[in-house]
Amino acid sequence: MRMATDPILIRDVGTPDNAPAWSPDGTKIAFVSSLGPNLSEIYIMNADGSNPIQITHNGIPDFEPAWSPDGTLIAISSSRDDGYGIYLIYVDGSNEIKLPVYGGGPAWSP
Repeated sequence: MRMATDPILIRDVGTPDNAPAWSPDGTKIAFVSSLGPNLSEIYIMNADGSNPIQITHNGIPDFEPAWSPDGTLIAISSSRDDGYGIYLIYVDGSNEIKLPVYGGGPAWSP
């Protein structure tokens, strides 16, 4: 008998997915994957594992997605440009902004 706390496999695509982050409304999951030709890009999918959409496309490893409280932005860690940094990206992958901070994973205040 399955318990409510038992893990459930959402995706089994032969590549490792990691660092899942639930959207504030619980309908989406942001995660890190190497589904495409590049390693460690950020994707968003429906909570049931369907419709994965790649939102970063830079070929440089991206990590630690964190949703904004209103669900419109995702903060990520990345080693692109001039070294490690925190970036904000709209959930459709547009308007990437580098923040002037370094170190640690991104987190939002409610």
